[in-house]
Amino acid sequence: MDTFTDISNLGHLMGAIGPLGLLLYIYWKDQRTIQSIQAAADKRFAAMKEMYEGNVILVKNYEVLTKSFERVTEALTDVITLNTQKMTEVAKLIEDNQFCPVMKVTKVTTERIEREGKR
Repeated sequence: MDTFTDISNLGHLMGAIGPLGLLLYIYWKDQRTIQSIQAAADKRFAAMKEMYEGNVILVKNYEVLTKSFERVTEALTDVITLNTQKMTEVAKLIEDNQFCPVMKVTKVTTERIEREGKR
């Protein structure tokens, strides 16, 4: 509707219900506008509340997940430490070559020569 039609309708309305009726009509129209604004604000507030509750759940799940990662990290640390110890033993066994009699004799001879050379 354009402004002229609104004013014309307002004139007809005032003639029909009088000034007090016009004030009541304006008040009623204003209250409807306020209620629609309030309903929109309530809807936005409900959406924000839902988002906040979702964030709270996310943070709680993150805490649980972090604790799980800490346990996994500790277990992996233990596995890595054990593997390092065993690989050190394997390297020492290879170095000493205890399973090959030929190399064992050569090593003993080499060690004896080295000790006698240091004297």
